[in-house]
Amino acid sequence: MPERNFASWNALISSYVDSGNIESARNLFDVMLQRNSISWITMIAGYSKWGDVASACGLFDQLGEKNLLTFNVIIACYAQNSQPNVAAQLFNEMLQADVKFQPDNFTFASVISACSHIGDIRSGSWIETYMEKFGIEINDHLATALIDL
Repeated sequence: MPERNFASWNALISSYVDSGNIESARNLFDVMLQRNSISWITMIAGYSKWGDVASACGLFDQLGEKNLLTFNVIIACYAQNSQPNVAAQLFNEMLQADVKFQPDNFTFASVISACSHIGDIRSGSWIETYMEKFGIEINDHLATALIDL
């Protein structure tokens, strides 16, 4: 690679992840001198995609400065990999005063999915209250998720 920048590194990592070669993606990730949030998100999402929740969680824990996108990807990881209680717990952690990220549509879609897996129908009104509080408008994706709840 003649010019190595975030875009080229992240594109290679993403290609490895998409092809199922998560080990090569991780090897490349590990040799990066610097990483941006996309690097971390791509790896966490990759582990999630291939069902390796422990590795996804390990990377999330290593991540120094977390943001809304990194919380979204780890919440989705747990929701999609049969650990909905952990997804809901992370959502609550995200709202704590020391973290305090404002959830977006993606966050709520993942939390709704987690509640659906738990079978907690009562969560629907709780989630809608939070959505109103944060000014989240219900789009088709969220409406479908709420119906599935």
